[in-house]
Amino acid sequence: MFGQRLKETRKAHHYTLESLAEAYNARFAGGGLSKGTLSKYENEKQEPLSSVVGNLAELLGVTTDYLLGRTDHSLPPAPDNQLFAAYGDVKEALDDADLDDIALFMRMKALRKQQKL
Repeated sequence: MFGQRLKETRKAHHYTLESLAEAYNARFAGGGLSKGTLSKYENEKQEPLSSVVGNLAELLGVTTDYLLGRTDHSLPPAPDNQLFAAYGDVKEALDDADLDDIALFMRMKALRKQQKL
């Protein structure tokens, strides 16, 4: 399940094996992840360390539970923080799908900013 989810998520974010390995190694000190290792993960020929699963989930903006096949929901619940508090009653009119869309948009904007740095 992990391999399939990793591959689907990688492709959804328009990463090649090589570009994901490069992004991973740039973001996580001492990463040392190669495209060959990622290929082994995707083809279920090698299991990643739990720290690698966590790092990949963070980089791809999904939960570890999603990558591991424990849930079909790729995004964690939207935070009930100052951003939503600033809009008061507007949040009450939004359903879970709306909040997931907003959380996804925020992650995508953050990812794009990171890639520009």
